[in-house]
Amino acid sequence: AALAERAHLLGGAAFIEKSFPLDRLAGELVAICATPRDGDPQAPRPAAAAAHRSPVELDDRVLSEHLERFREVFEEAAIGMATMTLTGYVVRANKALSAVIGRPLDELVGARYADFTAEGKDAVLRALVRAQAGTGEVVRFEHRTQEPERWLLATAAPVRDSSGRPLYLFLQTQDVTAQRGTEEALRRSEERFRLLVEAVQDYAIFMLDPTGVIASWNAGAQRIKGYTASDAIGQHFRMFYPPEQQQNKHPEHELE
Repeated sequence: AALAERAHLLGGAAFIEKSFPLDRLAGELVAICATPRDGDPQAPRPAAAAAHRSPVELDDRVLSEHLERFREVFEEAAIGMATMTLTGYVVRANKALSAVIGRPLDELVGARYADFTAEGKDAVLRALVRAQAGTGEVVRFEHRTQEPERWLLATAAPVRDSSGRPLYLFLQTQDVTAQRGTEEALRRSEERFRLLVEAVQDYAIFMLDPTGVIASWNAGAQRIKGYTASDAIGQHFRMFYPPEQQQNKHPEHELE
């Protein structure tokens, strides 16, 4: 009786003991399913049900609310997100990932993520293997997409069970195309400047760090001052002054 009452309080439609005759079980289950819950005299009224809600029911409700909020954040996030199998196949993806990859969601789900990269598929697969084998830290890697061509910064991390075994991979991606373009333009500009400086023969051009240590040395500096790059780089520029000026801290004054 106590077990039956407990079953009803937990929301059960009926209570069947283990000793119930097997040949009558199917009919009993059909009858229970056909009985309206509102007509069950033993079923708790809505108010009573709320008052006697079990900790399990409360935990389930809280979990459902958290899952619903996670789904909303996942779907509406501004960055691309996906859950993947441990072998790198997309299980679920959001709209932002669909947009940045340039493929509809139904093409992403079930496909291997590495197949959407323009090159370096093996590198992406190796990164995913590192992610699932890691100790919890995310693995970062960059790759290009196909059409439209973009640069993505991806982070992958394993989601583990209570015993620490990886269950699946969680992926986040950000479009860093503009950043990569800026970095590439800066690199080209610095390379052109370096080539220009190194080609100058008539002027000694070299860079100092804020403390006066020589950081670069061009061909003109070697020709005019007589020091090779290996002789000069890493030395303080006071080496160019006579001893008396070094003693008077004249180089430091000039630097200031």
